[in-house]
Amino acid sequence: MDLEIERLLDKLEEEIRIGKKSMFSGGKTSIDDIKCLSIIGQIRSALPTAITEARVVLQDSNNIIEQANLRANDIVTKAQRDANAMLSENNIIAQAQHEADRIVGMARQEADAIRNESFASIYDLFNNTERELRHSLELLISSKNELSNAMNSRRR
Repeated sequence: MDLEIERLLDKLEEEIRIGKKSMFSGGKTSIDDIKCLSIIGQIRSALPTAITEARVVLQDSNNIIEQANLRANDIVTKAQRDANAMLSENNIIAQAQHEADRIVGMARQEADAIRNESFASIYDLFNNTERELRHSLELLISSKNELSNAMNSRRR
């Protein structure tokens, strides 16, 4: 996605650069506006792909959180099962309770760590996606402005 937009922007920039300078236009460049408009159309077509990819990243992050929650619940459930099994024996009730508390505490810590890591990863994915989209948008706006200036200067 990003490479396609970059390629199209490079192509548009090249079209502007290879434009012919007119002797009587005060140094202004004449460009193939049909070709430039076609490239802009291709860029617009590629942009929804970026949005779709951002949705995929969001879905992936939701799946990561869901998996982390399932794993945390499994850990807690197993710890509770282990604790209940230990409590069934009368002669080691105190020791079993202590061990169960320790296991549940560790499970909660691990679950919290997994959630925190998931949130950090998701946050990084969003930041990277946002940065790439902003960069692409800035390039697009810049190219559009250059094209507009070229078209305006051509009309003069």
